[in-house]
Amino acid sequence: MPYFNFNNPRFQSLDTLEVSNRVKELLSVHNIGQRLFAKHVLGLSQGTVSELLSKPKHWDKLTEKGRESYRKMFYWLRDVRNVDALKHLSPRKRECSCQWEKEVTCGCGTVMS
Repeated sequence: MPYFNFNNPRFQSLDTLEVSNRVKELLSVHNIGQRLFAKHVLGLSQGTVSELLSKPKHWDKLTEKGRESYRKMFYWLRDVRNVDALKHLSPRKRECSCQWEKEVTCGCGTVMS
């Protein structure tokens, strides 16, 4: 008989509103665009991800494909390294958050311009 981990979200419903709110918050706080998240995390278009994040449907109303997108978001949220990975892919100019304002290269290694 196969072993099923029923604590695994694949076998239970997710709170899609909670997942979408947490994703939106992280993307906003870290200045990561939906297009980047859509492409590299979900493999979907920015427009589709915008719809998933702004109008999350109840788990019971989703198709299996829709559920899979929320599962991917859920798993992405569980590892804090995922945010850094996306930030490094971002074409946007990264700003230094440390206190070394007048240095060409600050203490954290960010080259300031």
